Amino acid sequence: MPMCFCEIYRSCNKKLHLSTFHLHNEPCFDTEIEMVLKHEIHKTVPKIVVDCCDLIDERYRNSTEPIEGIYRQCGDYNKIQTLRFRIDANDYASLRQANIDIYTLTGVLKLFLREIKHPLVSANEAKTFIGQPNQWLLTDLTAKIEILKRLIRTLPEVNRDTMSYIFAHFNKLTKVPLQQISADTLAISISPTIFHPVQKGANTQDLKEIIKEGQLLADCVKIMIEYHSRIFENI
Repeated sequence: MPMCFCEIYRSCNKKLHLSTFHLHNEPCFDTEIEMVLKHEIHKTVPKIVVDCCDLIDERYRNSTEPIEGIYRQCGDYNKIQTLRFRIDANDYASLRQANIDIYTLTGVLKLFLREIKHPLVSANEAKTFIGQPNQWLLTDLTAKIEILKRLIRTLPEVNRDTMSYIFAHFNKLTKVPLQQISADTLAISISPTIFHPVQKGANTQDLKEIIKEGQLLADCVKIMIEYHSRIFENI
């Protein structure tokens, strides 16, 4: 697992540098989540989140072959950036083009989550509830679920509802028989995009702490995937 988080750290750092070349305060990407266009039905969830999750779920379920490395493998960078600018121009239909594969769709969703001005829930907010890694490891599952429920209830409505939609999506992916993706594998891949634990200016001297924090946050993500209905019920 540590090696996975080293790779995530390098990937995040690289993408943080790349993001500095883009304009800020775009209509969808690199802006405040409250300002992003919301879905027609799920009115407190960004349209980009609903459209990407639904398309990914559809293609994942309908595939007749196993899909390896969903949310871990990178999509086509040029296609992702093209979609970024089209979506900023309100062309959400471009996500449905036949040449857009599932890895490009997951790449677009991760890009959106990584570039919103503030994470859905910050690593510092999470650590206020979950405490130190050693303390969390000694906490039983029922208590962990209650802690995460309290954390989710403190979030603004848009953040809370967006997280609920995304984690329902992840939960569905783990239940597709042919694909057999685990919550643990998904958690390692997507926890950095949920919490934004790697900040600009982080260096290799911080790597040990980043890895430890990453493992802690990934465990939280795993539990939120596996126990989505219990954690997000009645919120």
